[in-house]
Amino acid sequence: MTTTQPTLLDKLKSFSWAIVLFLMIVVTIQTCGNSKKISAMQSQIDSLPTKKEVSTEIKIEGLQTSKRMLYDNNAIIRTAVRPDDKMKEYDDQIEKLQSTGGDK
Repeated sequence: MTTTQPTLLDKLKSFSWAIVLFLMIVVTIQTCGNSKKISAMQSQIDSLPTKKEVSTEIKIEGLQTSKRMLYDNNAIIRTAVRPDDKMKEYDDQIEKLQSTGGDK
């Protein structure tokens, strides 16, 4: 009697359950890793400022810049409105924005 050696295809058929199990474990591990990454990104997204908060900060910075420019040019500006009065108006607007969070 002659015995034939099993071919590669026969070996794969006999271990197919092990191959499928291994692939399932690999896919499961990869999926768990992706879930952790998604959770981490979601927490970073939640910590970003809202559009309203950014808008308020931009308004505050603009008013503070205008106030500084008026202060720097105080000796040059000659208008009907006194620069000190305008700076006080900017201060009031800044305080209002900071206390209300931008609500008008």
